Amino acid sequence: MKTFGIICLAAAGSLPPIAPKINNCRTTPHCSGPAPGDRMLDRQCCESAITNYPLPRNLLESHPLAPEIDSFILYLATERGLSDAYQLSVRRSLEALLQWAREHKFAEWRDLGVDDLSSFLGHLKKRLGASSLRIAVVHLKIFFRFLNSRKLIAADPAEPLLSPRTGSHLPETLHGAQVEKLLNSIDPSRPLGRRDLAILELFYSSGLRLAEICASRLETLDLD
Repeated sequence: MKTFGIICLAAAGSLPPIAPKINNCRTTPHCSGPAPGDRMLDRQCCESAITNYPLPRNLLESHPLAPEIDSFILYLATERGLSDAYQLSVRRSLEALLQWAREHKFAEWRDLGVDDLSSFLGHLKKRLGASSLRIAVVHLKIFFRFLNSRKLIAADPAEPLLSPRTGSHLPETLHGAQVEKLLNSIDPSRPLGRRDLAILELFYSSGLRLAEICASRLETLDLD
C-alpha cells in the first residue's frame, strides 16, 4: 500500500522525477573512481579494459575533444538507459582515445580518419588482449556513429574498422580420476548428499548443460 501511494504521488507530480544515473567517473593517476570510499566503482575503474591512460581532471575539462565525450555519456544514460558499468567502460575507452589524440595534436574529432583510428587500435594492441580490443572497437563505432548522427563529423571513420578475432579454445574437462574423487566426496547417507550425487551423476553421464540440469523435472524423465 505504501509503495502504491508513492507511485501515485510521483505520477501526480508531488515527488521530484528520478534523474538517470550518469557515470561521470574520471580516470585519475591512481584510478580512485568517482568518489572516495566507493570501492565497487573503484574496482570497476581498475578492472576496466583500458587502464594505461591516466588523465588528469583538468585535461578532461579543458581539452577541446572532451565535451563530445560527456555529451555521448549523457546520451547513453538518458536516451539509451544503459548501466553505470557500461557508461564507465565506454568513457574509459574514449578517454584513452582522447589522450592518444592529444599526443598526436588532434584538435577536432573530424580530423580523425580511419587510418588514425587503426593506428590508435594498433597502439592499444600492445597492451590489451583480443577480447578487450574488441570492446574498444565497439565503443569507437558507437561513439563515431553518434557524432555522425549529430552532424559533428561529415563521415564515420570507425565504420570500416574490423574487430580482432579471438582464438578458439577447447573447454577444459575433468579426467576420470578427478570425477571419481568428486563423486566420492559426497555423503549419500544424507538427503542432500543423495540429491547432489544424483545431480552430478546425471550431469557427468548425460552431457547436459548446466541450465538443462537446473530445468530438469521428474515428469521429463523417461525410464524406458
